[in-house]
Amino acid sequence: MANMRELIRVLKRQEPGRPVLFEPVVSRPLHERLVWRSGATPWQDSLAAAQVVIDSSRICGLDTAALSFGRIEGGLCLDPPLLARAPSMLPPGMGILDMGPGGLLTLPPGSHEAFLSYYDQVLPLSPLCACLVRDITGHTPSDPEQATLLETYRILCQKLHAQGKYAIYSAGYDFPQALGLALEAGFDAIRYQPSPLSFEDCWREYHSRIALLGGLSCGFLSTAKPLAIHARCDALMALTGGKAMALGSDNLHGRDIPYLGFISLTGYVERHTR
Repeated sequence: MANMRELIRVLKRQEPGRPVLFEPVVSRPLHERLVWRSGATPWQDSLAAAQVVIDSSRICGLDTAALSFGRIEGGLCLDPPLLARAPSMLPPGMGILDMGPGGLLTLPPGSHEAFLSYYDQVLPLSPLCACLVRDITGHTPSDPEQATLLETYRILCQKLHAQGKYAIYSAGYDFPQALGLALEAGFDAIRYQPSPLSFEDCWREYHSRIALLGGLSCGFLSTAKPLAIHARCDALMALTGGKAMALGSDNLHGRDIPYLGFISLTGYVERHTR
């Protein structure tokens, strides 16, 4: 059963009562297979699509549903029906993980005011647990861009923390550089991406300052047998006790992970939730 308090414990760098799964980016075919609905109808509008995401999140044992409430295209475009209806669509215990309009590196230049305005509209949602900022283009920020990111993201983190919400960073560029930005801006967690610093070493060095989410690569989940996936989860839990760590993949763009690998990961969490 979903319980966003378990994810909150991870984001507060505490030890949760069970393994926590953090998997915010799931491919459309995998969503459809999980909920046994396919075709155009489940995705016909934002409310229908949100229901698919919520239902598959419940089936997977996720504590939050990953939803976005707007975009920035020549200005801020919000989705008022989804903002109004989303809280009542959630099952008991589940929170909202806001996926935002994209990180600043993915948006048109000069979007920082619209970017912050988006969060001013979303933060009052009572079941909102955390916001995921996604700079997933793979573009490494220049020094001026880095300064703008740091200034804007620091303001965002302060806004979130003032409302009792949490900030998570996900980046497709050099992971050590992204980690440094996340630490300096005040993010509560970062999604791990493959780098010379292993997940285990990164957790050992930084878990007192920031939570680390991931630890299982898409390549591993695509090729490993279920027992190997469970053994990897066991090893991560033995190292961390779940403190400041959630299990998940490094999937940035909705890569279609094979069904068997995905349900092996979700099944591990389900087995330890009973």
